[in-house]
Amino acid sequence: MTEPDLAKFKKFAGQAMAYDDIKLANQLLEVLKQESGLSRELEDLKVKLQFVKFPALPEDSAMSLVQTHLLASFAIPDYDLVNKIGLKISWLIIPEEQISFMQGLLDALNKNVEQLGNKAVKDWVKEYYDSPAAAAMRSSLDQVSYMNKSTAVKTLTPEQRNFLLTILKITDSLKNQLQELQSPLNPKEAKIPEDFDYSTLMPGVIQPGDVDTTKDIYTALGLDKPEEPAATAPTVPAPAPVAPPPKQQPAPAPLPSSSPPLRTARAAPVQGRPQQQQPQRPEPPAVLPIKAVPAVAQTTPTPTPKPQPEIPAALQSVARPVGANVNMQDILNSRGKQRGGVVFGEQTNVQVEEMSQRIEADRRQKQTEIDKKLAALKNRKNNP
Repeated sequence: MTEPDLAKFKKFAGQAMAYDDIKLANQLLEVLKQESGLSRELEDLKVKLQFVKFPALPEDSAMSLVQTHLLASFAIPDYDLVNKIGLKISWLIIPEEQISFMQGLLDALNKNVEQLGNKAVKDWVKEYYDSPAAAAMRSSLDQVSYMNKSTAVKTLTPEQRNFLLTILKITDSLKNQLQELQSPLNPKEAKIPEDFDYSTLMPGVIQPGDVDTTKDIYTALGLDKPEEPAATAPTVPAPAPVAPPPKQQPAPAPLPSSSPPLRTARAAPVQGRPQQQQPQRPEPPAVLPIKAVPAVAQTTPTPTPKPQPEIPAALQSVARPVGANVNMQDILNSRGKQRGGVVFGEQTNVQVEEMSQRIEADRRQKQTEIDKKLAALKNRKNNP
């Protein structure tokens, strides 16, 4: 793999680890299978990609990975090994398979010789289970108690302590689940059919046919995809002998019918054979012609004018002109001059000056009476 190809591969591997993309990790691992003599850097990326693909790994590969490269999983940013192991166990539907896988993981932890601080992983696990516990099933309280009381733990760095705490959580979880699964099962539990398709209950599990999806990775990396072995043509079985068709039975004679026979076309006469007289049907009667109905002449009725009301002679002087051509000035000139009120441009029958004088006289008279009463009240007050 050239330097540009290695740079592209590292970029895709970083994406697979950052987004926890199982499918992309599987494609990259398929590419590495075609490479011989991997460098140390590619070997490290291969191990990390296997941890990303952990739920889809075969059981024996997953157990071998935990036994030999457990500490490499802690170098993946934001990687949750506890969740990955739980997801792998949940994909094993049959309880016997779950028990077998969890026992294999415990055995792998007890055989792990990777150095964590000044001890191997298997020695840390053994020392933890040699310490006293509060109950048969250990919990997080036992883990914290061991981490605080052990003098060997105090020599570890904070990062190594977190690694050790995760390993203890995995070990306790596996032991506790094994204790629950190994309890007697309910005899009334329904049995799983032998032909049941477990792949329908395991979404995301990589099937054998998914390997072909690596063609996109080869194209992105600029590598030539290895040629696949030529598929052999399937053997076609010899055709089975075809049975001869059954003999046709003569058609039964038609039953007599009470309805008259249908009229068929006449066959051509055969020489030397007397012609059979065909019954003649009566011709239908001729259709009488329909007499044409004379069209009714359409006439447009002439509208009758409405009678106009007669206007009395007394009102003829104030009647307004009627018609389409009406002049506004004619309407104004036709107004009578006997109406009361103010009419612009005409004399009025109301004497405005006399009315004003009369109103002013009444006002003065009332004011005089008021003044007299006020003067009388003032004198009464001064002369009690």
